[in-house]
Amino acid sequence: MQFGYLEKSNIETGNLRTIDELKQAVRQLQMYGNLTVTGIIDEETLELMRRPRCGAPDFIISQDFQPSNDVVLEQRRVKRYSVNKGPKWMQGTVTWSARETVCLLPPLVFGKRR
Repeated sequence: MQFGYLEKSNIETGNLRTIDELKQAVRQLQMYGNLTVTGIIDEETLELMRRPRCGAPDFIISQDFQPSNDVVLEQRRVKRYSVNKGPKWMQGTVTWSARETVCLLPPLVFGKRR
């Protein structure tokens, strides 16, 4: 639910989920994580689920209309930043490095910047 793979549960029904809903959520997570899509929680899927997350959902469900039986809810990817809500990360510095350099670019294009 937190990352948009399952809809928030109805207060009347609690956290009841069908097997098909859970399998579909696992399939979406596997597709998003670039894993083999099976709908079954295997070791690779567990590893993906254990990774630290920023807290922002991977998908949001469009609420522009009321769904009916023949309407599929639109899902789209969510930006990982927000101008209005403030940063999710408390750390202000990002450290990075290039693992492989590109030797085909001239030195003026691929140079050191500070």
